[in-house]
Amino acid sequence: MATDQDYYDVMGVPRTASQDDIKKAYRELVKKYHPDLHKDDTSAPKHMSEVNEAYDALSDPAKRQQYDQFGKAGPMGVPGGAAGWTTEGSGFGEAFGGFDIGNLFGSFMGGFGRQQAQPDESPRGRDLSFNVTLTLHEAIFGVKKEIRIRRNDVCETCHGSGAAPGTTPHACSTCSGSGEVRQMQNTIFGRVVTAGVCPTCKGEGRVIDSPCPTCRGSGVVRADRTIEVTIPPGVDTGIKVRVAGQGDAGRRTGQAGDLYLYVTVEADSRYVRQGTTLYFRAKLTPSKAVLGTAVSIPLVEGGTETVSIPAGSQHGSEVRIRGKGAQSVGERRRGDLVVQVEVVIPKTLGAEQRKLYKQLMELDK
Repeated sequence: MATDQDYYDVMGVPRTASQDDIKKAYRELVKKYHPDLHKDDTSAPKHMSEVNEAYDALSDPAKRQQYDQFGKAGPMGVPGGAAGWTTEGSGFGEAFGGFDIGNLFGSFMGGFGRQQAQPDESPRGRDLSFNVTLTLHEAIFGVKKEIRIRRNDVCETCHGSGAAPGTTPHACSTCSGSGEVRQMQNTIFGRVVTAGVCPTCKGEGRVIDSPCPTCRGSGVVRADRTIEVTIPPGVDTGIKVRVAGQGDAGRRTGQAGDLYLYVTVEADSRYVRQGTTLYFRAKLTPSKAVLGTAVSIPLVEGGTETVSIPAGSQHGSEVRIRGKGAQSVGERRRGDLVVQVEVVIPKTLGAEQRKLYKQLMELDK
């Protein structure tokens, strides 16, 4: 569901926000609205959809630039229909202020100018989005998952043609199959050609006399589909994964759209992840910190690794295990697992412990 709100307002960031600020805001909003994290909140899916829409536009520098310049309507939303028009032989074809000045004259002269035919609806299928939640292990090492989505699929009755079985579409007689109609007029600015969408075939170049009874001529039908998607190793919350060709099927054999997976990585109580580095807190008694000890550290891929904590380790000191952390998408090298020493002071002592601590205190004088 498209949102009417300004994308920056949806994300809660100013227009001067950096890409890192936008990514950080997205992660916070995922925690606030992700349906998997708020199963009892019936409004969560709507909010998450709006957040995904805004993040999709603002996280891509090219899309963000277009949004900042033109808003949601895009460059074709310019008042007067100026965008996309040129004049021939008028001498006014030079760009002015980001627009063709001939376009402006064209709009004032009742729409004269050359315009590319635009069908009522693009034959390419829509892109779809899906929220997917991963464990830390799945995020680091990648995973294949089966997800169930509702989308437009190619009609099995007409195989996407839109025509009833036993019939075929024929070329539009109005535009001779081009999808557009043209007119030429002489104006004070020179000879001007206007080209518009053919009113008979709506720009498709063909006409269906007997529409398919299943899809009613569209070539697509709504269906629930279970598909297997591959999540690459190294993803993190806020990453968007593109699955080519798994969006809505295109109308009348048009190209299918893409499916975008918005990733959320569940928190793992054992680790804190920062980029490709994982942090693990090893709790030690004062005596072990003073004398040094060996600690068995759990690894995210399973199993453990024993590390030596040097004698005299201070609270907050670190021991690094190379190559046992996370990784970035597209990179094979993993980061490090950092073991952070946490010296835990006992709250209660047995009689023998108290006696020994008193002896130690005397030696410290």
